[in-house]
Amino acid sequence: MDHSTTRVGLSSLAVACAFAGGPAQATADGPDRFAVRDVRADDTLALRAQPNASARKITGLPPQTRGLENLGCVDGKTGQAPADIEPARNQLWCKVRISSFVGWASARFLREDAEVLKPYSVSDAQMGPEGFVATSTAIEKTAAGDGRWKVLTQTVISQPKTGDVPNEVTVTSQLVDCRPGRSEVIRLTGDPPGYSTRIEDKQGAGVEPARSDFDENNLWWFACRDVLRRY
Repeated sequence: MDHSTTRVGLSSLAVACAFAGGPAQATADGPDRFAVRDVRADDTLALRAQPNASARKITGLPPQTRGLENLGCVDGKTGQAPADIEPARNQLWCKVRISSFVGWASARFLREDAEVLKPYSVSDAQMGPEGFVATSTAIEKTAAGDGRWKVLTQTVISQPKTGDVPNEVTVTSQLVDCRPGRSEVIRLTGDPPGYSTRIEDKQGAGVEPARSDFDENNLWWFACRDVLRRY
């Protein structure tokens, strides 16, 4: 189906659009990116194949997911850009892209995301039968005591070769210890919680970590040394 779309802005409380009179047209006035808001900690926001709640679910977006590219929004009942935002506010759907995922999300659960996020790690495992690409980004970083940081990370797993590795978006809280002799990354949430990875923190070290530990090592170098994608 060919939907007319418009770029819209979403305030922290409600959908807000800028229309220049008459039917809305595609415009650059809206935000380039969205983030997920007002989703319970134990729930996800459905990314769907069409702009309605009965359409096929592509994946679930966890609370605080960021960096959703705005591809335009429509009224879910008409499939058209709404001429008047007020009646359409609760039925507005926005087409978004994150990594290889493209789908529709209810605008009620989106807000503007102004910051451009750069991935600190892109791990590809294309050689095995479960090949996939995992792109990890830090979406929040807060001090957690002397030489330590609590980092909220977002990982998008895509392009698996088999059904053994799901296409999904995950958000995980991790504690990064930058102190000399104590360099490690501890997973606070996720599977399994409490998992710890020791980090070789010498700048000139020629030892490369195991592929399974690339994300944790890349996270440490980003949080402690401001280095993106070391491995």
